[in-house]
Amino acid sequence: MPSRRTATCPASAAITAAQTTAGSELLTQENIPLRLYSGAEVFADPSNIRTLIEQHELITLGGSRYLLVEFDFGLPGSVLLRTLEAIAQRGLVPVVAHPERYDAVQRDPGLAAWCFSRGMLLQLNKGSLLGLLGSRAEDTALHLLSHGLAHLIASDAHDDRFRTTGFRSLLPVLEPICHPDYIALLLHGNPRRILRDEPIPIPPLQSD
Repeated sequence: MPSRRTATCPASAAITAAQTTAGSELLTQENIPLRLYSGAEVFADPSNIRTLIEQHELITLGGSRYLLVEFDFGLPGSVLLRTLEAIAQRGLVPVVAHPERYDAVQRDPGLAAWCFSRGMLLQLNKGSLLGLLGSRAEDTALHLLSHGLAHLIASDAHDDRFRTTGFRSLLPVLEPICHPDYIALLLHGNPRRILRDEPIPIPPLQSD
């Protein structure tokens, strides 16, 4: 789904909830069989993330315990991990957006394994796997995927021409390196579980 960065103003969560309700009512009136969920990609600033959580100013995915977060691409790995721990300590499950694009993870993919081992979720970008966001992001995304260190793949759609919502173009990349059950989890099963606020299973081992 397209991403939306949250604002840090106190009314942001309430405004988003109202917009989601209004949009859902309009879909019902027009007999369009779609369901809307609130959500945002939160830019996690280490200086204020604790305060935002405690003041309930953050928008989780579909009202679940899962919080989609992104960071400055150049943030040191130690700061990134401390910020994620602070989120987890407050009862939320971080969903780390495009970890393959962070300099620290590109240099040390073990940071992603650390997050994985602590129950944090890793969401890769479709564009990274297609080579649209640079060779370092592509190589890191393929490394994480081939080691089973990803829970989701997102479109991170920004427009309807280049960074789109479709996933069909991704299948030729996934099918040679991922078990079919893993592909189903990445694209369907785990997103559904997040919206239902259900636990996320450990990805299956990859086949040769």
